[in-house]
Amino acid sequence: MKPRATHPLPSETELRILKILWERGTATAKAIHEQLNAGAAKPRVVTTTMKLLEIMMGKRLVKRDESTWPHQYRACVARDAILGRLVTQTLNDVFDQSASQFMLAALESGAVSPGDIAEIKTMLETYEGKRNDAQ
Repeated sequence: MKPRATHPLPSETELRILKILWERGTATAKAIHEQLNAGAAKPRVVTTTMKLLEIMMGKRLVKRDESTWPHQYRACVARDAILGRLVTQTLNDVFDQSASQFMLAALESGAVSPGDIAEIKTMLETYEGKRNDAQ
């Protein structure tokens, strides 16, 4: 049996909030709310953002510093840890654990620029070099 993950995976909106906090470090609920609504076709009300932050605190995804007013929120999960788990879940659930099929789907999505492809090639060469050095 797999050990239970420390933190549950965030929902899509929770992930957007985490991205804001990873970028900013800390933010007030108002700042998070304003950034979530920036450019939104249907803005959400502030109480929805507050409820999301409460839920995320319960899931141990964010912490609230109550020593200041207004309160400051910060992510308490590392970006790489969440992204790694999301990739693993996608690989398992959608691509039957095939990293090559996952990569092919990403490349064929049209969302990959020539610069991204060059960066991926460099990363693969670096990864292969490290793997060969370890053998």
